[in-house]
Amino acid sequence: MRSLACAISTPTARPKRYEHIYLNDNFYAWQCLDGVEKGLADVDRCHYVQVAEDLYLFVWREKIIPTLGVILIDLQQMRTDGKIMGYQGSDFGALSNFPVGASAKILNVTRHQE
Repeated sequence: MRSLACAISTPTARPKRYEHIYLNDNFYAWQCLDGVEKGLADVDRCHYVQVAEDLYLFVWREKIIPTLGVILIDLQQMRTDGKIMGYQGSDFGALSNFPVGASAKILNVTRHQE
């Protein structure tokens, strides 16, 4: 599945848009289309669990800044909500823990033949 996440912003924050491509059960690719990380992209390890119909718990680990993200993806409401936790930049003595959330849009679904 390929999706577009538009981060929930405040009047003082720049809008952020990310494209996510869920490659398989263990990896997803992302790229930032707008915001402070515009132009950055990576492939990271991930796991997901179906909690209910159209509701998934999605967990990922980032390599560039060692963090762990946990979100609920609600495909009925087309929203995500969660947290990112980890180290603050390259300072392994300082921790970061903040909420994240976005509106979501499914761009397409690719089915591979077996």
